[in-house]
Amino acid sequence: AAAVSAHVPPVRIRPRGRLNPYGVIPVNPDKHTGVNFDLATQFAEWITAVDTQQLISDFGKDKFGQSLFYPASAAWKAAKP
Repeated sequence: AAAVSAHVPPVRIRPRGRLNPYGVIPVNPDKHTGVNFDLATQFAEWITAVDTQQLISDFGKDKFGQSLFYPASAAWKAAKP
């Protein structure tokens, strides 16, 4: 009997060459005087919100046909399992 083989290419949801991680960490005002912790916290909450993460996901699709960034916030992952 002849052996049958099939080549199945790996599936990559996020190609390695296109990973573009981003992060936001508000600075501790007790260690760094003069920082605007309240504003930094508001920005961190905004950038990780589901609506903003959707904007991030959609960025570039109209011009390049695919996302340039991939949402990764805990709120996004909870809303889009």
